Amino acid sequence: MVVRQASHPERRARDEGRPGPARTAGAEVGARRAALAEQLGDDDRLRAELRIEDTIGNVSVVADLKLRELRTSIEYPAPEEGYP
Repeated sequence: MVVRQASHPERRARDEGRPGPARTAGAEVGARRAALAEQLGDDDRLRAELRIEDTIGNVSVVADLKLRELRTSIEYPAPEEGYP
């Protein structure tokens, strides 16, 4: 499953509990497939970002098909105050 990161208005709509615009317009699907095929051909990896409600950040997922590995990570800012 590949999920693209939502643009700002879509993200705001979801954060407010309203449904955002539909993601799968006909031409958009073809463009996304072409971009994924190019990415897969370049380095044998598929990448996605998942936005999960009530988490500190987006979950990044990288599937390395050559090595048969799946990597996940979450990036978040370090606290500016507190114990050094």
